[in-house]
Amino acid sequence: MIHPTDTPATFSAVPGHTRLFRRDGGTYYLRAKIPAALRPIIRKTEERISLRTKVLKEALTKVKIESLRVDREFAEAEARLKGMNPPQRKLSGEEVAWIFADFFVKADRDLMTWTEKAQEELPPNEINCIADDLIVDAIALDSFSKDSHPHESDDGARFLDAYLRGEGKRWGILRDSEDYKLLLRKFRQGQVEISNRSIDKLLGKHGRGKQFAEFSPHTILPPPPHQNILLGKYLIEFMEYQKSAHAQNTPASYKLPVRVLKDVLGKHTPLASITRQDIEKVCETLKQVPVNMTQRYRGLSVEKAIQAAERLRDDRRISPRTMKNYYTLIVAIFNYAIDEGYIKENPARSRKLRGLFKEERRTAKRALFTPEELKAIFHAPLYTGCIDDMRGYNKEGPNHPKRGKYWVPLLALFHGLRSNEACQLYTEDIGQEGEIPYLNIREDLDEERKTEKRIKNFASWRKIPLHPEILKMGFLEYVEERKKDPSSLRLFPTLAISKNTARYSHVFGKWFRYFLMAACGYRPKATFHSFRHHFRTALMNAGVSRELAEALGGWSPVGSSETEYRHSQLPTLLEAISKVEYPGLDLSHLYIQQEK
Repeated sequence: MIHPTDTPATFSAVPGHTRLFRRDGGTYYLRAKIPAALRPIIRKTEERISLRTKVLKEALTKVKIESLRVDREFAEAEARLKGMNPPQRKLSGEEVAWIFADFFVKADRDLMTWTEKAQEELPPNEINCIADDLIVDAIALDSFSKDSHPHESDDGARFLDAYLRGEGKRWGILRDSEDYKLLLRKFRQGQVEISNRSIDKLLGKHGRGKQFAEFSPHTILPPPPHQNILLGKYLIEFMEYQKSAHAQNTPASYKLPVRVLKDVLGKHTPLASITRQDIEKVCETLKQVPVNMTQRYRGLSVEKAIQAAERLRDDRRISPRTMKNYYTLIVAIFNYAIDEGYIKENPARSRKLRGLFKEERRTAKRALFTPEELKAIFHAPLYTGCIDDMRGYNKEGPNHPKRGKYWVPLLALFHGLRSNEACQLYTEDIGQEGEIPYLNIREDLDEERKTEKRIKNFASWRKIPLHPEILKMGFLEYVEERKKDPSSLRLFPTLAISKNTARYSHVFGKWFRYFLMAACGYRPKATFHSFRHHFRTALMNAGVSRELAEALGGWSPVGSSETEYRHSQLPTLLEAISKVEYPGLDLSHLYIQQEK
């Protein structure tokens, strides 16, 4: 059980291992002790992962996700310990040579850069001391390089271990393998030569560095030799790269294409053996996948999910537009394999295959709310008096809870915010320049303070002056009250983040659909995103220029001149946004001076 205190508390997702910690009111973090038997494999004594939140409720959600990842890591290590991994493929001579050359050139380049900097900045006596230390290290390494035992000294193994944790991770070389022993001797010899070259450079002498003349810091290596990596292992590597290099929602978009590739072709299929015909089979299968398969047919393989949908006469399939997006992601998956040297050609790149995902012409524009629907939305019990904003939001009552569910639709209507942009706001995202209060749509609070927020693209980063109507409704008063609450930096802490998509809009969107049904008595054709279209239409009807409209809504293309409006022209933007109005929609009952 987890207690809302600053003292450590046990969390039972991984029994006996995982704990949730918080020190002196700081952010929560997960600690997991690694069993002694698994430490030689994982090479750590514990896992420590920051949950990047000071709010207990959010920490409880995030710790479940991270503990599952830790649990997986332990299970994989245990499988390796029990010898459950398949025999490791032995490296070819060409692969060994390329790995060593890759290490040598990069290490030589780094040390030479450091040596040149030392010559410029250090006095001669310090340079001589550094040279002496390098000579001692080189002599020690040289003696180890002549011994076949791989574990006599940390100095002999640390260079190879560092390489295999970094650039060489994808080769999957185990520490007790024959490949490791072979590379260890070569890496020692290489490091001796690199040290000798650096000594010559420091002392202005020549004669020590005599080996590996074919390599220099300026050597450009060819692509790595062909690797016969299996599809399952490659897809794991690809997803790890996506998680480390991109926003959280980007890896999530790859989940279904990756799953279909693995289920249809088999995880033990060599990546290089995959043909265009195989990808055609994948694409044809993808066209049969039911909508929301992972949620509605949880735990089933792709094939069994399709069969289950047919038995249930479930004819809802992925839309042509979504299928086209998935095909684009499949192409990207194999493009990465080309970049990493696993394959030479992309089997997914084909006009014929792209034709399978031809998107149907869209004739209808996104529906807007009717005047009657807008009136029903903002005269629902949530805005006129309800029991509460949890389960009682659609029942008349004496309370006026002005929290996330209250403000997010209003912010979208008058500022064109996307759902996630509004839901994830922090109190510090509401600023003031002169006498103009504004919304700061951004991901991080500053360079040092990163957040879980996600913005669609660079053009979406913008400052938007607060609309006069929102000010009349007491929005700034709400912000000031939130700033007094030390338990959360978020503006709307009652809005939850989805553990599947890592976006606040996912959970809020589900609630909003129920809210619309309750407010209107039926399901309108318009959706939450329609507020953004209402905003754009209102700007156009008011005669606001395209440049200002795009700056306010974050539609401006990256690098265009109109991005200047976002940062330096708030008075101009305020004049433009103040023209946004919705004839026939009277919201005066929401003004704070009208409240009883």
